[in-house]
Amino acid sequence: MIRISLAAAFAVACADGGPGSMPLPSDYGLFLANAQIEPGEPQLESGTVEAMFEADDRLDLETVRAEAQTYMTSEFGFDLDEALATGRVMWIESRVDPRADYRVFALPDREVSAEGWRIDDAAFSAVVVDPNGLPLGGVYEGMVQPPGVLGTYGYYRLHADEGEPLLIQYESDGPGTVDALGRGLFHCRLSSEVLGTGLARVVYDVTQTPDGAAIYDIANVQTWRP
Repeated sequence: MIRISLAAAFAVACADGGPGSMPLPSDYGLFLANAQIEPGEPQLESGTVEAMFEADDRLDLETVRAEAQTYMTSEFGFDLDEALATGRVMWIESRVDPRADYRVFALPDREVSAEGWRIDDAAFSAVVVDPNGLPLGGVYEGMVQPPGVLGTYGYYRLHADEGEPLLIQYESDGPGTVDALGRGLFHCRLSSEVLGTGLARVVYDVTQTPDGAAIYDIANVQTWRP
């Protein structure tokens, strides 16, 4: 099966105009992934959450994990420890597979090369597994979140052409939604010491072919404020 990478197509479309030729406003960001990973395809690097954190001394795994758990409790108004102990919620720590070719194609006040910048993406997520759903509190009082991903907290690590990687912290701005086909939609708040604050709308679809290949489709559109 042949699959044309959306990232490669974007690079070709921008080739004539060079870096920055995509006509996006300067306060927008665009991250994309579109790749098929064949069974047995070797990893070029370790794809674990631990490996991403070990590669950057600005990130501490235990600290970020604690921040993520505090965020879940305060954002959604439920007792995370109790929900985990009673089996109503699962805690998942994950990373987008480096072979998925997740890349930056636009970022505020940055000239991003046409081939894009590679992205590391590690997420800490609370997933509702109770078939009856999970009652929420706080601003979501009265709402019952159905089974699926409730919220996520994590970091993007962007490998710019020059200098050290840029870090962006993100967290769900409200409960996530996942449709019957497993496609997810999240609205996220963004924070960066370099870029300021922003909002992201993330659509993802990770599927598996009958022969075991994994297909990644991710579209992450952002707006930023200094």
